[in-house]
Amino acid sequence: MSALRGLRDRRLDAAPTRAQAVAFGASGFPTQLMAQTFSAFVVYFYVTHLGVEPTWVAAAMIAHGILNAVLNPVVGALSDRIRTPWGRRIPWIGLGIVPLVVAFALIWMPPELPAAGLIVWFLVVVAVYDIAFVVVVLNISALFPEIFRTTDERARGNVPRQIFAILGIVLGTAGAPALYDGIGWPGMAIVLSTVCLVLLVWSFAGGMIERRVPEAASEAMRWGDQLKYTFANRAFVPYVLGSLFIQTSIAVILAALPFYVRYSLGAAEGRGASCSGRSS
Repeated sequence: MSALRGLRDRRLDAAPTRAQAVAFGASGFPTQLMAQTFSAFVVYFYVTHLGVEPTWVAAAMIAHGILNAVLNPVVGALSDRIRTPWGRRIPWIGLGIVPLVVAFALIWMPPELPAAGLIVWFLVVVAVYDIAFVVVVLNISALFPEIFRTTDERARGNVPRQIFAILGIVLGTAGAPALYDGIGWPGMAIVLSTVCLVLLVWSFAGGMIERRVPEAASEAMRWGDQLKYTFANRAFVPYVLGSLFIQTSIAVILAALPFYVRYSLGAAEGRGASCSGRSS
């Protein structure tokens, strides 16, 4: 109870300290590590190692994308509107960390099941992973401009965030295959999940602090106004479309590289997956 009271009473009244900025930025490492590992290897794992029909995996990935598209605006709207003694963003992040890390680990540790059972496992576990990922990452992103208010503060706060994110991308694409080649997929899942949990807890405890904002100043914008402002911004709409095409291309290339290296180049699995990480 004392820990909950301490969390409730934490508020940021001035500019964040350097230690708080570094701790907040540390969240970029586990979130990017999980995202990159999932994007690069989940299809390869289920098709090549578990023998699931590629058509079913493709359908499951489409369902994964649709769920993400629905979750983001819904969770964002709820986070903007819900008020608690601990703030708007902190409860979502705190409650989502453990389910996120556990679901990420379970993706790579399915039980012995027939192909149909593996698809059900994939759909359920990835749905939990998607929900927890959106809950945690979206609220961390929303917390950034609330903690770092001025241009100078945001520049200083974004440096450690980007450094940690780049390290997470590197480990997710190049480190993960080295791990599964050495200790197997379950071993990789346990190691990466443990690292993610430690860094997320450190970031949450040391860098995620909400400000004392008057209730009237924190009222959420209505859905209709959000849509109006979004589509009225002529620079934002083409930017989002361009970003969509870029992210789609990157995701397709990442997912295809392990197959290309193994089946086209004929490289050994661990070496080939490591090459795919370096290529990305």
